[in-house]
Amino acid sequence: MVERVTGTAGLAVPTASSGGSLVADVTGARVELPASGAGKLSVTDSTGTRLGIGLPGSGSASAHTSAGGTVVYAQPSTPVDVAAQVTHDGSASALITLKDATAPTEYRFPLDLPSATIPVIADDGGVVFSDAEGNLIGAFQAPWAKDADGKPVRTSYRFEGGELVQTIEVHASTAYPVVADPKWWDKTKSGAKKAGKAVWEGTKKYGVKCAKGAWHGAKNPGAMTPQQKAAFAAAGCVFFSVGKK
Repeated sequence: MVERVTGTAGLAVPTASSGGSLVADVTGARVELPASGAGKLSVTDSTGTRLGIGLPGSGSASAHTSAGGTVVYAQPSTPVDVAAQVTHDGSASALITLKDATAPTEYRFPLDLPSATIPVIADDGGVVFSDAEGNLIGAFQAPWAKDADGKPVRTSYRFEGGELVQTIEVHASTAYPVVADPKWWDKTKSGAKKAGKAVWEGTKKYGVKCAKGAWHGAKNPGAMTPQQKAAFAAAGCVFFSVGKK
């Protein structure tokens, strides 16, 4: 089902490592995929910056690689399967398959990020990450989900407590299974650079929400000093796009 939705063109086929994980060396990055569905997918870019993405699967779900390159963590006794894909151009995806209407509609992906990372929700729903100086770290592209008929299913991200949270809005007419895909591009890739440019250089206005949900008014993170950005990040604050000036 996953490969029917995503296709297999451009997928890298990972190989087994001595530690039990799977590894794919692709353009400017090394991607490591865990041996079980409860592990973390990690991406190390050409500058040595590393991101870890926790998968919302089970430790009893072992990795199996298809001929096309998709790593599947099947969970036969649950309504959800987890998979991962790596492309030769350097993106890494965690894919969730909702097998039927009993599947949860919210999924959490714990992230290992460099310290003082600032997440910004872009206008297209993706998430751009930068450091306290405004330097791009990487980005999750706009979220998507599709049902068994190939129809788009409404979905969105939020960033909460160090986790990327994806919500999938299914309805009575939704055809199962449904596939959803958080896709990561590191800072060296054009997809992340394009998203970062749109967020940091655009004439946009942002709101800031902090740890307890307090609203801190409209601020443009691109115009903040490094000290201000570091202070907001340390307080668990997140910037949200609220419209254009």
